[in-house]
Amino acid sequence: MNKSNLIIGDVVCRVDWSQGKRYRLRPVILLAMEFNHPFGVENSEGFILGQAGDYLVRDPAGEMYPVSAEVFHELYEEVTSDE
Repeated sequence: MNKSNLIIGDVVCRVDWSQGKRYRLRPVILLAMEFNHPFGVENSEGFILGQAGDYLVRDPAGEMYPVSAEVFHELYEEVTSDE
């Protein structure tokens, strides 16, 4: 699919992805832990709520944010060595 809709304000625009460039997500090691109960965290975006089963992730800059378990397992893999 080379085209999709993007909403900017109250205007719907078409994005032509054939004009886009390809990027790779650089490998970054993060700290994370799974929570079995709802939680909240304050970061530069404000106060964000996480649900039971979500992961709390801390990036290298120290910013913390919740990530749903589904997204977490799609994007992250456990580092088992001292990389």
